Amino acid sequence: MTDERRQLHLLGQAIRSEREKHGFTVPELAVAAGICTQRLENLEIGQLDPDFELLLRLAECLDTRASAFFILAEELGRKGD
Repeated sequence: MTDERRQLHLLGQAIRSEREKHGFTVPELAVAAGICTQRLENLEIGQLDPDFELLLRLAECLDTRASAFFILAEELGRKGD
């Protein structure tokens, strides 16, 4: 796995973790963020490189900051090393 692919995977895991922590299903968060379910699923499995606007919308829906996704992704990466 390339470093970029690994980073996307960790970011996706972080978004999934935040979604689950806040009790959202994939379809619920997708609707709240104004995206299709498939796009969110692809993001969570690391198959989509999100733009900043999408990260901001997801963060707003989850009542957190976009930076929280990156912080959690870094923590997950450390655990996996």
